[in-house]
Amino acid sequence: MDTEYEITEYSLLTAAKNPSLFFKNIKNYLDFRIVSNLLGLEDSVTKAIGYSDISEFLRK
Repeated sequence: MDTEYEITEYSLLTAAKNPSLFFKNIKNYLDFRIVSNLLGLEDSVTKAIGYSDISEFLRK
């Protein structure tokens, strides 16, 4: 996986679906991993921290 173009391209191609992406086998950084778009959707974030929706989170 090339950090200069490939990671950006995969992130852009999947942006409409908002998945979290995990990259390994990074060119010139074999011991590193990259995660992308962890906070892509409000719904995913609020559920991950234990709330049913954003309005419940904002009330507290």
